[in-house]
Amino acid sequence: MVFLQQRLKQRQIPSFRQLALRSQVTPWQVGQLRQGQVHQMRLEPLLRIAQTLDLSLGELLAAAGLADRAPNTTLNPSLNPSPEPSPEPSLDSLRRECDRLQQQLQRQEQDLRQQFQRQSLGQLESWLKNWPKVVYAVENTKPELLAAKVLPLLHPLEELLASWGVATIGSVGEVVAYEPRQHQMLRSGDAVGVAGDAGNGSIAGNGNIAGNLVQIQRPGYRHGSDLLHRAEVKPWQP
Repeated sequence: MVFLQQRLKQRQIPSFRQLALRSQVTPWQVGQLRQGQVHQMRLEPLLRIAQTLDLSLGELLAAAGLADRAPNTTLNPSLNPSPEPSPEPSLDSLRRECDRLQQQLQRQEQDLRQQFQRQSLGQLESWLKNWPKVVYAVENTKPELLAAKVLPLLHPLEELLASWGVATIGSVGEVVAYEPRQHQMLRSGDAVGVAGDAGNGSIAGNGNIAGNLVQIQRPGYRHGSDLLHRAEVKPWQP
């Protein structure tokens, strides 16, 4: 390794540790080079060391005692600076790969759809079991069945919508400040009557001014950050 030591002096590098720092390699890799274990090294650190010493790769290998070896055959294959290029894929092979990927995507889409349906059906299980009985009772035996007894059966639907991130904008009869981005003012004659309201659909002239009090006739819905539709409102008349 006399040649390497002389080269360090010529390049004004005080030590092998400094060689490692300037080459951005580890001292252990420099140690491998000094011990002649180049066949265990990767190409990148060898090239960095050679560049720092202003040597070609062949000169560096010769300095490491490997001048009589054939680097492309005796060294680690990762040291080969010019590997044989892999053949370019043919058009037919590209088409086959494209078809394979499309089929894979279709299978994944189908699996996700089935998984989504199974999860949804699991949440609707109680409704699926009980709703047909309610319909039969109303149509055949108990037409006077109170709605108060039916409404709890719709809770699974509400829970399913909530699990999807669907949120309501207001509730029927609620009085709120008009917000154009969330509320849609009903036209005259379109308003739906709610409890405590005449439901005649009369619209005040300034009802669509932001901040004025309005009464929600139908709630709106959001899906995450997306607006599905705005809540339908009419001016509130105390």
